[in-house]
Amino acid sequence: MSGYFASDTTSCLSIRPYRPDDLPQALRLVRADQLPGEAPAPGLPSTPLAGRADTVTLTGANHIVHGVMCLSVRDASNIGLIHWLHTGEDFDAASTLLTFARSHLGQRTLQAFTSPASLADVPGLPMQHRHVTARALAVNGFTPAGAQVFLLRSLSSVPEMPEEPVADVMLLSNPPGWRLTISVNGAATATAVVRQPDPRSGTALLWHLDVYPAYRRMGFGQQLLAQCMYVAAASGARQIAAYSDQDDGLIQRFLRSHGFNAIDRLAVYRRRSN
Repeated sequence: MSGYFASDTTSCLSIRPYRPDDLPQALRLVRADQLPGEAPAPGLPSTPLAGRADTVTLTGANHIVHGVMCLSVRDASNIGLIHWLHTGEDFDAASTLLTFARSHLGQRTLQAFTSPASLADVPGLPMQHRHVTARALAVNGFTPAGAQVFLLRSLSSVPEMPEEPVADVMLLSNPPGWRLTISVNGAATATAVVRQPDPRSGTALLWHLDVYPAYRRMGFGQQLLAQCMYVAAASGARQIAAYSDQDDGLIQRFLRSHGFNAIDRLAVYRRRSN
């Protein structure tokens, strides 16, 4: 896309293609929208279709950047995608960008906030942290199509490592981290994956934890989680994050019982074609 896109003469706002000199102001908006536990973003969010996606800037008087948005059309399904949108929680700016996206992407099904929004590469809009944008989406006919719960725990105090480690620990390279496995009589009974901490935020990620059905309610999950936290803390992590499907109350209760706090829900939004 190129050239002049749209303007609102009543509010002096206009939408145009993103330019590199927009970055300082755009980055301020992006960082204002980040979740607790995340390091300041070094640049604009990435997208899976970075080479084919269009990024636009919403500007006002004196060239002030009020919003930035990335959108495209998925070739295989013909679904319009709003990968990400940042306005520093300005309702009018968010509504203006969403109205433009609906017009530009045309009469097709739309999905919003489909690009990674967090350190775990989990897509979605943080619904509580960005409730103003969530309201703008609702006004524009979008509804949540699924959500992940984001949980966080401080590692200022963690269980001590037992003299005999419960789980075997294997170093992983892609992504960097560790796989922990508890075995009984040579058979795996529980596994977990911890991603190494982000050096800027000090946040590690509990990416996976599972106790095989026959060994549940025997304490293996508690032992494995304690060792995961110890491994993360020993590597320099100051906190550890986890994600859960919003409908998985069992894992959420388990994590909360071990010091995790639910911070937000990350939702992908959908708007069906008219």
